[in-house]
Amino acid sequence: MLTRAGLAHRVYPDSPRESALVALRQSLVRLRRWVGDDSLVVSKGFIRAAGDWRLSIATVPSAILAAGFEHPVFREIRNSQRAEEPNSVGELTDRFSQMVSDVSAIDPDEGRSILVVSSGLIWSLRPEKSLALMYATRPKSRRDPFAYEHSELLSRLLMEVGQSHESEESMRRGMRIATHSKNSNLIARGRSQLLFIALETGQIREASEHLRLLRNSSGSGRLTPENASAAYDWNVGEFYRAISSMQRNIGVSRGEARTDQLHFWVNATVLASEAGDMEFYLQAREAAESFLIHELDLEAQTLLHLADLRWRIRTDAYSSVAELSKLFTRVKLEGWLLLSVYISEALALACARLGDLPGARSAWAYSNDFRKMRGWRNTPRVAAIRSAVLVI
Repeated sequence: MLTRAGLAHRVYPDSPRESALVALRQSLVRLRRWVGDDSLVVSKGFIRAAGDWRLSIATVPSAILAAGFEHPVFREIRNSQRAEEPNSVGELTDRFSQMVSDVSAIDPDEGRSILVVSSGLIWSLRPEKSLALMYATRPKSRRDPFAYEHSELLSRLLMEVGQSHESEESMRRGMRIATHSKNSNLIARGRSQLLFIALETGQIREASEHLRLLRNSSGSGRLTPENASAAYDWNVGEFYRAISSMQRNIGVSRGEARTDQLHFWVNATVLASEAGDMEFYLQAREAAESFLIHELDLEAQTLLHLADLRWRIRTDAYSSVAELSKLFTRVKLEGWLLLSVYISEALALACARLGDLPGARSAWAYSNDFRKMRGWRNTPRVAAIRSAVLVI
């Protein structure tokens, strides 16, 4: 017999306690529906199986749902049955994707629960596969489990592929859910995402209003407004103020989930690299590496590589051009379009550093055309890159 909180922690070890308990409650409802109400004895504090259970995992490749998923609950069962282990993290994420697809075909709510609770794995898949999973698990009602979290995650993914209007629409749908539930924490998270969208699309006035509302929010805590302030200052070209905000957040970020701390330190690394702050760059880079799982956190790994190459432009622009060109080709091919824009901007700066005006203009044209086609305006940060590239 397990306590409800204990089982939630075992099944969802990387999730906050509240989210884990919600996910467990939804999973128990579906489990009892599948195997019968008398199969489990569930009380307010404890959960136990009724009678003897025998759990086995199918070994037919098309039927494997969780055999390759590195979860502590399945590890002992998998090892005892000698289920075939994945040969790489890539195979592991493929199995995860297949598991979500198969579960969603039976029960979209349960598929959504798995996807949202394990959302870190989304960033290890190519965007088209991630978006396919998101659309397969899309909630039909704001009352569906994880409806807000799904809207927020979908908004982030859509922004990464350059679909800003769809991204904003998804996040505003999430904001309606958060507002209806009067959840101040979710409202702050949603407004932070809307601020990011406004900054990326060059809507500085709208971003400023989102920031004002975040700062005046009573339930947003300290970390979200400070991170939003850093993002705003970064995009308006106030690097010193942005770094100061990040440094004030270091103590606050401790104790957050691994993926949240990784996200914080990756952003800090990229910011410090752009700003030319060597001390903070080295501090942030080392901290980010301590939270990084190679081959799993692919987006974070790519951003750290970009930060390293941006720093190297100052000392070895020639090799930076070669590495940035390769990175740009790979990322664009994989479909991470917003990330490819960041890389093209760095490539333009590297070419300008070498005095290669045609190369600099060509790299800049990709970024400029990408933004122009979507109706995005240049922020002061982007305008500064343009001046550095075209005025040499």
